[in-house]
Amino acid sequence: MSDKLYSGGALFKVDSNHPKAPVQQGDIVIQRDLLKQLVDEAKAGREAKLRVTCWRREGRKGPFLSVDIKEYGEWEREAQAKRSGQQAQAPQVQADDPFGSGDDGW
Repeated sequence: MSDKLYSGGALFKVDSNHPKAPVQQGDIVIQRDLLKQLVDEAKAGREAKLRVTCWRREGRKGPFLSVDIKEYGEWEREAQAKRSGQQAQAPQVQADDPFGSGDDGW
């Protein structure tokens, strides 16, 4: 998992008054190495589980949610490293990625 750039995306507000319309929608990108892990899990007959985390961001067109996606086992290892006082490696974000900068709060 060392050359992974970023698996994630963004959710934006949907402007609709229809009662069944979603509140937010967007796209995600799953990097090839994560996709391979998920396929390997499925081929082995195991459940492929993902951990999804979101941050509130402010963009040119208003607020949105930035989304990060990790294989659940990777997330557990990072969480364990944080609990034991080790520095967990943050996801690498491309320089032109609008989701990798800014304040996490509103």
